Amino acid sequence: MIKIKEKIMLLSVLSFCYPLAAQGIDFSGKWQLNHEKLPSSDFPDIVIEIIQNEAVIDYTKTVTSSDGEFVTHMVLPLGGKETTYKDYKNKELKCSCVLENGVLKIFYESHQKRSGKWVIVNIEEEHTLSPDGKTLSIIHIESWGNRPRGRWPNPMVFDKIGFPKSL
Repeated sequence: MIKIKEKIMLLSVLSFCYPLAAQGIDFSGKWQLNHEKLPSSDFPDIVIEIIQNEAVIDYTKTVTSSDGEFVTHMVLPLGGKETTYKDYKNKELKCSCVLENGVLKIFYESHQKRSGKWVIVNIEEEHTLSPDGKTLSIIHIESWGNRPRGRWPNPMVFDKIGFPKSL
């Protein structure tokens, strides 16, 4: 009788852990936007650093443009639990992420100026890795106010240029 209970317990634990282990995808790395794979040349330079472990994604995005350098740093629990981060103006905003079917989805708010007004932009970014793990593609979707969600027509493609300093 004890053996049956032990087997049931083991199956319960495995069924809980399997979805995380089955993903088997590690987004860790330092990624640089590949401007040659963009439809326009007006994009700023973007570098993303990702450190991934079983429970957390440590995500840093550095955008460098003629307006300066803007750093977004989020520590995201992998299960979709909402948390907060502080933007470059020290404003606290919501963020979360999930890893589903090999796609890392990051949801976050950003305080931006649109049409002359400061608004909270809701952003969803879907991250996928190439089979060889050398490129990261990001589909960017955003909305604010009463506007419908908008999606950039092409994914942004990032090339792996190494690993973050803390890996």
